[in-house]
Amino acid sequence: MSANRTRENTTTTGTGGVITLNGAVDAHASFNEYYAGSASNVQYTIEEGDDYEVGIGDFTAPNTFTSTTVYEKKEGGVYTKSPGTRLNLLGGAQIFVGIPKEEIDDKANLSTDNLFAGENTASGFIKSAVSKIVASSVDVLRVPGYDTRLDTDNGAWRKKSQWTSWYAANGAFPESSQITVEGGSTDTVSVYITNDADTPLYKVWTLTNPTSAKALDGKIIIGTSVGVVTIDLVKDQVFLHDTSGVSVADQNVENFNMSTVAWVLVDAAAAIVNNTVNDVAITAPSGAETDPNRLGLPYPTIAVGMDGGLSVINHDGSAANENDVVDITTDATVGSEIFSVSFYGERLAVAWNSVAAGTRYTYTYDIPNVDTTASGAFSVTQLGDFSSSPDLHWNGTGRSQIVEGVGSDILALATNSGPGVNLFQEDTTTPANGMVAYITTTYNTGWMPGDIRGAWLANSKTADRSVKGNTLTENGTVPETDVDTGAELKFYGPYTATINQTRTSDIDWDVFGTTAVGIDITFQSTGTATDETLFSIANAGNTVRLNVMLMADGTVDVIEDGATASVTTSSTVAYDDGVTHKIQYVRTSSVARELFVDDVSVASNTTDAGSLSDSGNLPLAIGVDADGSTLPALTTKLAFVKLTAYAKTDAQVSKVNNDERKLFQPNALSTLQGASNSVQGLSHDEDTDKLDAATDDGTTTIIGLQPIDYIDSAGIGTSDDHKAVSRVDDQLSIATAAESIFSKPSERL
Repeated sequence: MSANRTRENTTTTGTGGVITLNGAVDAHASFNEYYAGSASNVQYTIEEGDDYEVGIGDFTAPNTFTSTTVYEKKEGGVYTKSPGTRLNLLGGAQIFVGIPKEEIDDKANLSTDNLFAGENTASGFIKSAVSKIVASSVDVLRVPGYDTRLDTDNGAWRKKSQWTSWYAANGAFPESSQITVEGGSTDTVSVYITNDADTPLYKVWTLTNPTSAKALDGKIIIGTSVGVVTIDLVKDQVFLHDTSGVSVADQNVENFNMSTVAWVLVDAAAAIVNNTVNDVAITAPSGAETDPNRLGLPYPTIAVGMDGGLSVINHDGSAANENDVVDITTDATVGSEIFSVSFYGERLAVAWNSVAAGTRYTYTYDIPNVDTTASGAFSVTQLGDFSSSPDLHWNGTGRSQIVEGVGSDILALATNSGPGVNLFQEDTTTPANGMVAYITTTYNTGWMPGDIRGAWLANSKTADRSVKGNTLTENGTVPETDVDTGAELKFYGPYTATINQTRTSDIDWDVFGTTAVGIDITFQSTGTATDETLFSIANAGNTVRLNVMLMADGTVDVIEDGATASVTTSSTVAYDDGVTHKIQYVRTSSVARELFVDDVSVASNTTDAGSLSDSGNLPLAIGVDADGSTLPALTTKLAFVKLTAYAKTDAQVSKVNNDERKLFQPNALSTLQGASNSVQGLSHDEDTDKLDAATDDGTTTIIGLQPIDYIDSAGIGTSDDHKAVSRVDDQLSIATAAESIFSKPSERL
């Protein structure tokens, strides 16, 4: 049900879904004026700043609106579709019915026979879901999607290529498609039309042991055991880069068959490192020149990951370097194999094997313009033995490693031996200043920034989820509850003088000196009556101390007792309101510190506290003072307690707050779904910002840090063993151990 020009203010806060309406906006009607009583199935939009929520709810006279179904929302810059969770309202929103009632009523009366298969429901017109097995084969290796609407010219080349052999035989190339790479006895690359409900087959090519594929701007790049093949749809030609150079096929695109082709060498200087190609990637770098022979599309840059190293074809996207090849070769650190390559932003990520057993490396590079070696310039180092250096760390070991770009500065990594998905936000200048997060089937760490020293209370009372492994001692039985109704994350507490968590003094925090320190704590308090300790590092006499306190009046204090002075940084706002809040304490040095609560800077202090060091004498405690009994957090529950020897930037403070708060909402998922941490495929869709992780027990979809969906054979296909995955136009393609499948969710129109 809709209504014209109905818009009201609300000061309601939180995610409860029951909204009190506070009167119509100027020149608009109130809900009560329009509906003249209660109404069901009201289509609504809530806006608050840049955030919004769209769904269906019920209006109860005179001024109550209850959200029943959330179709989509954008919160903190992250967009999600149904099934959605509610906005965390901050008290300054407007709610309105934005679609004219007449238009909705007219659409509801349309015959579905005149449109397409679908159903008219109480919640609006629904286009039915599509699920289909497109290839029944155990040999499907990859299923990359290709959405030509995301090409540089938005896919205009499809209609400008009607002179080509493939257009004459098959018609226009599909707007969106699933490219199925099938090895084994088949050795084919097939294109299926995914913007057609029947997902018909568009075209099949025969290749020699195809392993991987990517597509952009009318070029399909295919890795094989004899080099990398480029099917250039715009030029209607096929090329091969191998160790002999670059060659052109004597067949056009429509008739290309690698078992019968003859190759004509074009440029012997354009040789790649090795013919055994494991993965490929393609991008159009900023500033790339346009190719007059390809309808003005830019010259692409292609990365080829092989057994012997990596080759980059046309490193800068220029006419002068169209067939130029730059190599990154193995050295004493890495072994002979590259498992995976990915462009992200203007950079390149490479997953290498290593000469050391059980150790893998992920190196990131500016796109190279001269030959180099693997470890010549890298930012993110992954060490299977968890070295003690302050670099960002990989959560696990394993041979089959996958790297996938997620935006301009974030990487997702995984292996088929687990555990789970690893996210890296890279700092290219100082690698140790980046952030890392682990998402597994049992826990989500949130973002661990910089030189991490401990990450506790991430679905465990005692485990340190960081590389440091500083396990806590549980004293008594610490209560454990869901952070909100139906959510997967857990809160711990409240605490007492005998029920808390402690750890003895450790070099990871008892010699901070005058350098950087960071503390993160997510908490919820129902109303303090006395001062409560949330986190403490202190010696026996409190002459050296770093305590985070929730005071009797509900305000937050952070107390630094250093060698020079005692310095307290305090908020003026009370936070013991039963709402989940996040503290981020950022100490740049002994003379500079800032306190953030919920991404708001609430206090800063430049008094010199001096050194925070007392080697061997600074035990740590959560929920109580470091002495193990004083000022326990009697009314407070805690989660995501993190300690670093690093001061986050303001941008990192905002990212941590905005990404992690979504995990503390009702019914929020936080872990990898299914029963397996064995990730076999990763794919990020720039259009929806969804990261899909295929495991041997289904595929989990993640936005930011939050898993939002899961699919296995109960939803589509016959096998839970998902080998690879991709998403195009919010349509999911999955390679399983038994088939290639395609799934498009139901869509409300």
